[in-house]
Amino acid sequence: MKKQLFGAIILAFALFACSDPKAATKENFEVVINKYLLENKDSYTCSFFGNKFPFVDEFGIRKKDFQEYVELGLFKEEKEEKLLKLGIFGGDKVVQISTYDLTDLGKEHFKDGKFCFGTPKVAEIINFTEPADFMGQKVTEVNYKYKLKNVPEWYKIDAMKEGRIVLVLMNDGWSYK
Repeated sequence: MKKQLFGAIILAFALFACSDPKAATKENFEVVINKYLLENKDSYTCSFFGNKFPFVDEFGIRKKDFQEYVELGLFKEEKEEKLLKLGIFGGDKVVQISTYDLTDLGKEHFKDGKFCFGTPKVAEIINFTEPADFMGQKVTEVNYKYKLKNVPEWYKIDAMKEGRIVLVLMNDGWSYK
């Protein structure tokens, strides 16, 4: 009887210790970081382009950024070649100029100068520093990976991204504020 009672007490203590919101655990950090990602969703799920379409890229500066949206069917690209005069040093150069505009699918999803897709969610807590005192507060730095969930089926950008955040221990658990 005493062994069963002792075992039950140890089990209860272990369960209580595991659910301590003040403990420096990957599980507690994941909950806080997911809350942070949701509250700052636009920063993690949106691509900002501004409202100026069609966009003329005369020097190919935005080609890399725009190309994956062309492949998704959100932008269409028209190319033209233009003769560029190099001035007094002579010679002319043929350059390719790309003009990007929204497709019908792009117009459907483009709101307020941006495309937004999915919900960011922590995929993995990579590591974290040992919590330490800093200016009267206990803090830790957490490195994590996140991925977008709930994206349209045609949205084929499936990149895992990494983030870093400093968390502060408050009276009721860890916080990012």
